[in-house]
Amino acid sequence: MKKSLLSCIAILQVCLLTGLLCLESKGVYAAERHEVPLTSKSEENCQSSGYPEKGSTVCKKEYGHGGVTQAVSDYEMLGDEFKQQTLLTDFDRKGIKTHSKSIRQKTNYTDDNKSGKVKEFIDIVDHPADGKITREILVFQYHPDGKTIQVALCAKYHRIGNSGSAGLSNYISLYYDEEGKPSRGRAEVWRDGKPVSTPFFWSGSRAAISKDEVSRWKKYESRVYDIARGSLNLLALHESSF
Repeated sequence: MKKSLLSCIAILQVCLLTGLLCLESKGVYAAERHEVPLTSKSEENCQSSGYPEKGSTVCKKEYGHGGVTQAVSDYEMLGDEFKQQTLLTDFDRKGIKTHSKSIRQKTNYTDDNKSGKVKEFIDIVDHPADGKITREILVFQYHPDGKTIQVALCAKYHRIGNSGSAGLSNYISLYYDEEGKPSRGRAEVWRDGKPVSTPFFWSGSRAAISKDEVSRWKKYESRVYDIARGSLNLLALHESSF
């Protein structure tokens, strides 16, 4: 197993050791905090500062019902590594915060021209109004061609009571061969720091994958990529205007 793959999997080792993780994302990308006045009446207003390689974009959108969404995005491109963090915050017509979500992305490319990817890390923390905070971490490792995904990992955590910690609730790992075909995969349900069930497991060392296993593979594959696609689309909306 290659060193880069080991480093990706190491990010999620805590999932399999304790099932516990702090709800706050730390050490991924320390972004600055910006505040946008809620007195502005423009429907949508975005401002960028900094440089194409490093900077910030601040957007505010006001809806017809009086609610406001504030988006603060900080990004940095250093050599073949790109990092971005976006904090989305919703306010009601009285200016009271109702919901927030933070999304962090870190991508290592094969070169400075972004011609291919080595690995990608996505960290999503959702703070709904009911206080039931969730955190999702996704890791994608690519084959040497920089285009074909080799491993896709996804871990989902739920808040434990009113603490700042979260317990692992779902873990998905999908492996692909150099042609992009399923090699092996697994989906686990966790509770109280332990796996309690495995609704899906398939290994290429066994007989050919059955129709039922194909269906379940596609189910979990769609779940992982839908989470990643939705989060990256939100990040794209708030990238620098440079």
